[in-house]
Amino acid sequence: MSVRLPARRWPRSRLSWLSSDRGRDSLFGLALFTPALVVFLVFAARPVAETIVTSFSRKDLTQPELGTPFVGLGNYAQLLSLSTFWPTVINSVVLAASSAVAQIVLGFGVALLLNQAFRFRMLVRASVLLPWAMPTVVAAFVFRWLFDASFGPINAILEGLGLVSQPIAWLGSPSTALLTVITVHIWKGIPFVILVFLAALQTLSKELHDAAQVDGAGYWQELRHVTLPQLRYIIAIALILRFIWTFNWFDLTYLLTGGGPGDSTMTLPIQVYITAFRTFQLGLSSAYATMIALVLMTMTVTFLWLVTREKYQ
Repeated sequence: MSVRLPARRWPRSRLSWLSSDRGRDSLFGLALFTPALVVFLVFAARPVAETIVTSFSRKDLTQPELGTPFVGLGNYAQLLSLSTFWPTVINSVVLAASSAVAQIVLGFGVALLLNQAFRFRMLVRASVLLPWAMPTVVAAFVFRWLFDASFGPINAILEGLGLVSQPIAWLGSPSTALLTVITVHIWKGIPFVILVFLAALQTLSKELHDAAQVDGAGYWQELRHVTLPQLRYIIAIALILRFIWTFNWFDLTYLLTGGGPGDSTMTLPIQVYITAFRTFQLGLSSAYATMIALVLMTMTVTFLWLVTREKYQ
């Protein structure tokens, strides 16, 4: 005689969690995340895994006869002991954070202007894309000419206005090089932020704005209490993306200064390139790259948690 087992049922707590707003949001996010995860596993998982494995080995291309012995955390201990490591980390964080915050503030202001009705609005909106569309190599060499101490028009304009008494070596002085690089990063990356905010502004609830105007709210009150609360998650995502992209941006900074003068604009991506392709220490450069990924992942998860916990509370 066969014994019929009772059908397995999920715990009521799990079913109630799946039916909650947070559970539905989690399932929807998982569905959106799955295609990207599949692409990552197919095309990027192996290089990432090889980089992590190499970071635990001593691999020096100038001494191939030594092979790739396992050194554990030796590479990480070595880079943490370098006198240039923490200044490089600080440069990377300052560059990425300053550029991202400035792009968010300026991009939001420009998006508010472009969201208004005026003549030639479509032409002005299209022109905003020019910095984004310009190749990085072209942009870098144009700004190297603009900020040139001897022949750059920026110094000529400042001297003509009487703001400076002598030319400034914008990219050649440790005191001004990082600020100049930040300025170029802001110019190059701000079109993305403008487009994101412009698209978001056109999807906001018009009823809320009408209700605020009926209640007598002024422009700045409406902006503060109606517009910004609806855009807070868009602002958070744009800030995270711009920080990550600027933190990992190698070519623009390298073409502008090469990490100099001295180490005043040295960033972690440039350090990875120098360690791998100039000193040929692939194990140490892999440790650099792995630490960059861990730092960015930790900061992203923490920031998203701080931003979204209010929604679920």
